Amino acid sequence: MKSIIALFTIILSAGIFQTALAQPLTAEEKKGIQRTIVNNIKIKTKARVLDNSAIKKTFSAKFYDVTITQHDIEEVSSSSQNRTLVKQGNKFIYLESPTTNEPLPKLFSMLNKQFMLRTHKDAQVLEEALDTLYPISTSFGTKDLDKKEIRQEGNQWFFIRGEFFDNLMGFVFNTDASGQIQSVSYSLSIGR
Repeated sequence: MKSIIALFTIILSAGIFQTALAQPLTAEEKKGIQRTIVNNIKIKTKARVLDNSAIKKTFSAKFYDVTITQHDIEEVSSSSQNRTLVKQGNKFIYLESPTTNEPLPKLFSMLNKQFMLRTHKDAQVLEEALDTLYPISTSFGTKDLDKKEIRQEGNQWFFIRGEFFDNLMGFVFNTDASGQIQSVSYSLSIGR
């Protein structure tokens, strides 16, 4: 019986503690926390243009590889990440990073409308551009890189970028009969 009471007391105490943690912040507290973070975090960026003949031939946008480094002055630590940005008009936006089965309308809108995807040679040029914009990660070995290939089935072109469970994953470009690209998507379920 004592152990049941002790267990009940622990559970009740944990519930009260969690409730105490869930109290909303006042506007003054929010501002103070924000000010502390902003004053102690310094962000630096380093950018380079992603520019090669394949990108120039297949895309009409300008792409940038940006390294974002965040320094925490108080903790004397830093972390970095790389992102690809795209210049559209006077704005910079993040390049889509596909993670599931999804259409990629932004990527499609950046394609050079003069580029035609008719032959395997055209596909190799597009693959070189994709390799620059979406490098295949080798952080966990070369398994995904080993799966890289180009496939054509009718008016669909598959740019395999790796494996997802029992399927392959990658970009899917749909063309019309003349080779004009009609849509771009990413798929995690490309058959073997």
